[in-house]
Amino acid sequence: KNETKSVEQWAFLYENGPLFMDRLEAITHLLGSKKEKRAQDIFISALKDPSWMIRLTAVRAAADLPQEERQRIHPAISRLALEDPRSYVGAAAVTALKTRFSGSDNAATLRKAAQDPAPSVINAVKAAIPD
Repeated sequence: KNETKSVEQWAFLYENGPLFMDRLEAITHLLGSKKEKRAQDIFISALKDPSWMIRLTAVRAAADLPQEERQRIHPAISRLALEDPRSYVGAAAVTALKTRFSGSDNAATLRKAAQDPAPSVINAVKAAIPD
């Protein structure tokens, strides 16, 4: 299925779509519009989505936001690195902290994340912390 919608229409679908697939389709299409403020706002709100797959997509997209937006969402990314119930999301958040939030002090967060029982999170921490 290939639909042509504006960023505003995709944002509306994300915010109002009743189904998981509506939100996933919307955020996936918005990945092509990362420079638009409305798409950036959706990525930020999707960090709190009930679906781990959408949170994972949002973490990856949020890493490419402008510097001032990244500073604003740094606490949310840190929280996901430590508290997300899905290890894939936590690992992606750890990776984002190292690659796109390196100007922030992430040492305490990375130390705590290293205690996570999930191998994916531990491996992400090992990759983030040089020997």
